Amino acid sequence: MSSFSKGQKVMPTRELGGFFRDPVPKGATGVVVESPFLSQAQVHFQWSGVFFGGEATVTVDDDEIAPC
Repeated sequence: MSSFSKGQKVMPTRELGGFFRDPVPKGATGVVVESPFLSQAQVHFQWSGVFFGGEATVTVDDDEIAPC
């Protein structure tokens, strides 16, 4: 189980993205929606930008997020 709990507010420690997951900017805020794997959590992120905001739910490793 992840070291983050369901409902906990987190933010990415770096820009997230890649071939298999949506991009998430470093300043986004998110909420852990599930902790299904040993060192991973599923997080719903939301962010705003100058022209576009966004949201994405992605699976992240514990070292890719930090508590807010």
